Amino acid sequence: AKTVAFLILSQILFVVWVYFAVRSDELHKLSRNPIVVALLVVLLIQILSSIFGVDPVHSFFGDVRRHTSVLLNVHLFFFLCATLFLLRKSPKWANYLTYLLISAATVLSIHGLLEVTGLVDGLTTSSRAVSVMGNPIFLASFLIIPFFISLGTLSQMQNKFKHWSSISTIVIAAGILATGTRGALVGVVAGLLVYLGQYLFAKRKISKTMLLKIGIGLALVIAVLGLGARFDALGPLDRLTSTDDSNVDSRLIYWGLGLKGGLEYPFLGVGNENYYVVANKYYDAEQYIFNDTWVDKPHNSIVEIFVSNGILGLLAFLVLIGLSFKYAWKDQGLLAPALVAFLVQNLFVFDTISASIAFYFLLVLIILKMPEQDGSPPKHSVVIQVGSVLVALTLFFIVTVPSYRLLHAMGSNGDIKQTTHELQPDSLIYDYGNLANLYYKHLASNPYDEEIFNQGKVYYEIELGQHPLQATFWFYYAQMHINKAVILGEPVDEVARKAVETLIDLAPGRLDGRNQSILIKQLDGDLESALAESIVLHNSVPSDPETSWILAQLYVTNGQIPEAVDAGLVALNTGIKFGTTDGFLWLIDGLASLERYDDLLVVYEKAIEMFPDELKFYYGLAATYAELGDIQQATQTAQKVMELDPENRASAQAFIDSLSQKE
Repeated sequence: AKTVAFLILSQILFVVWVYFAVRSDELHKLSRNPIVVALLVVLLIQILSSIFGVDPVHSFFGDVRRHTSVLLNVHLFFFLCATLFLLRKSPKWANYLTYLLISAATVLSIHGLLEVTGLVDGLTTSSRAVSVMGNPIFLASFLIIPFFISLGTLSQMQNKFKHWSSISTIVIAAGILATGTRGALVGVVAGLLVYLGQYLFAKRKISKTMLLKIGIGLALVIAVLGLGARFDALGPLDRLTSTDDSNVDSRLIYWGLGLKGGLEYPFLGVGNENYYVVANKYYDAEQYIFNDTWVDKPHNSIVEIFVSNGILGLLAFLVLIGLSFKYAWKDQGLLAPALVAFLVQNLFVFDTISASIAFYFLLVLIILKMPEQDGSPPKHSVVIQVGSVLVALTLFFIVTVPSYRLLHAMGSNGDIKQTTHELQPDSLIYDYGNLANLYYKHLASNPYDEEIFNQGKVYYEIELGQHPLQATFWFYYAQMHINKAVILGEPVDEVARKAVETLIDLAPGRLDGRNQSILIKQLDGDLESALAESIVLHNSVPSDPETSWILAQLYVTNGQIPEAVDAGLVALNTGIKFGTTDGFLWLIDGLASLERYDDLLVVYEKAIEMFPDELKFYYGLAATYAELGDIQQATQTAQKVMELDPENRASAQAFIDSLSQKE
C-alpha cells in the first residue's frame, strides 16, 4: 500500500512539475547541476544494464516482496525533481518537509520502542524494533538520515522548537538502537566522526554545542556497547555487541557470491534485481551450515551495484556520491555526516523504498546548497507537457494498477479462491510467482484441492515463462507436483521431472533439486538408488536438516530403524521444523523400541518446544524421566500436565503416586 501510494504521488508530481518547469528555467538549471546529471547517468546505466541483463522484466518491474526496480528509481527521480522545484520556489517548504520527515521518524521510533518494551503488540515476531517497516533493518535504514537532520536542527531551531528537536533526536537515536542493527550503529559512528572532521578540517574552535552533540552520540554508543557486552539478555542491545553469529557469516557469503557474479558480467552487470541468478549459480552446498535461504540480495549496496550494473554503474554511482559529498561538506552542517552514515549502513543492507525516499530528500537538501545557473524556458513546452502526461499515464497503467491489483488479490483475507476470481491469468502482472506461492502454501497445509492445484500451476507457468531463471519458483513448481503424486498415490509426472532438472542446472550447488530427485526415485520404487544418493548427499552436507530428514525417511522405508533415528536426530539437532506433530511420532516410537531414553528425552523436549499445547508430549516426557530414574523431573512434568489438562488430573496423580512407589 505504501508503494502504490508513492507511485501515484510521484506520477502526479511529475506532471505538475513539468507543467510549471517548462514555463521557467528549471530544466536548464537541472541540466547544469552536476549531481542531477550524475544521477541521470546512474539511471541511464541501470536502464541499459537491465535491457541487456539476464531478466529484463524483473529488472524493470521488480516483485511484490521488495518493491525495488528500475521503474521505482524513475519515480524516485520524479520525486526529487518535483521536491527540488517546490523548495526552490518556496523555501519555507524545506522546513515543512524536514519537520515532516523528522516527525515520521519520531513516531516510528516511538512505536518501535513500545514494541520492544512489550507495551504494544508487534506486527512481527521479532524481539527488535520493527514498527510498520516489516523488518528491523528496514526501520534502521530509514531512521539514519532523519536522525542526523534532526541533530542538525538543534542549532537552527528557534527557542520554542529546540525542546521538540532535542526530544526527537533522542527518540530517533533510541529507535535506531532498539532495532539491534549493527550496520546502523556503525553508520551513526561514521557520521559523527565526519561531523568532528568537518570542524577540525576547517580549523574552527570547537563550540560547546558541537562537543555536546558528538559527546551525546558517542556516549550512547559506548553505553550500548558496554551494556550489551555486560549482559547477555538485553535483546537488541546484546545483538549490537556480538559478531559471532550466522548473520555475519551469511553476509560474507552473499558478498562473495556478488563479487563472483560481477566478475562474470563486468561491464553492465546482470541488471537490477537479478542478483538471484548469480547467487543460485555459485551457491555452494558447504554454505548450508550458515544459511539455506534463497538469496535475492547481497546485503551490500556497493556489491549489489557492481553485480547489477557492472563497473560502469559502480563508477557512475561513486561519482554521484563524490559530488554529493563535496557540496555537502562545504555546507559544514550535518548533510555530509548524514550522507556518510547512510552509505556506511548501506554496506550491510539493501535499498528499501522508505530509505530511498529519505536518501533522495537528502540529495534535494544538498542540491539546494549549490549555486544555480539561470537560463531560459525550453522551446516546444506544450509538447513536453503532453509528453509528461502520456508518460505518467503509461506508468500508472503498467506499474501502479498491476501492483495494486496484485497486492489487493494477495490480501483477500486468506480466501484463495477469491484471489483466483480477482486476478485472472491474462492480467497485466509481472510477479505471478509470489502469488503462486500462496496456492503452494495452501495445498501444503490443507486437504488436496484439484481446482487450487490447477490454478497454482497456471500461475507458476506464467511466472516461469516471464522469468525462466527463477530457480526458486522451479523448486516450488516441482514440489507442488511431487506433493500431489504423494497424496494421490500416482506417479510423478514428466513436468515435475523436467522442473527438477532445470532447477539443478540453475542452482547446481544447492541441495533442493537433488533432494527432489531423490524423492522422485523413491516414488518410482527405486529405493536402493534413492538411499545410496541420499547417503552421499547427507555425508557431503551433514548440517542440512532437510537432507538428513529425507535420509531418515528412506531408512524407515527400508526397515533400518537404528540408522533412521540417528539421521532423524541429526535433522532435529540442526533445526528441522515440522508443520504437524506427525513428524515426531515415528522418531519417538523408534527411540522407545531401541530403549534410547536419553535421546528420547531430547526429542520430547524439542517436540514440546515446537508444539507447547500438545499434551501427549508432556505425558511422554514424564514417562521418559521415569524410565531414566529421574523421579523429581518426572513428578514436575506430571504436575505440569495436571495444570494443562485438569480433566485428566486423576490419571496424572495416579502416575505421580506410582513414582513414589518406585522411590
